[in-house]
Amino acid sequence: MPARDLRICLLDLSVGDRRTAMDVSVRWDLVTEVLRSEWTDVGGRRMHARVPATALPPIAPVVVLVHGIGVSSGYMVPTAIKLAETCHV
Repeated sequence: MPARDLRICLLDLSVGDRRTAMDVSVRWDLVTEVLRSEWTDVGGRRMHARVPATALPPIAPVVVLVHGIGVSSGYMVPTAIKLAETCHV
């Protein structure tokens, strides 16, 4: 997959009423190195997950990132990449 950037605008609401936009750049070539796509049938429905591309010890913590219905999981990719270093994501 060729390298391309995904720009995501996040709102930082922790600064009170003032909303500040933060740009997050995702390099998809790194995503494919760190995470891989996995499809699973659950109750007759196909579900997609991004899981670590490398094996982790069975005792590594498990973290599940859940997004809303109809919302892309793309904004969670930077977090998933970082967590995939030490956790089953």
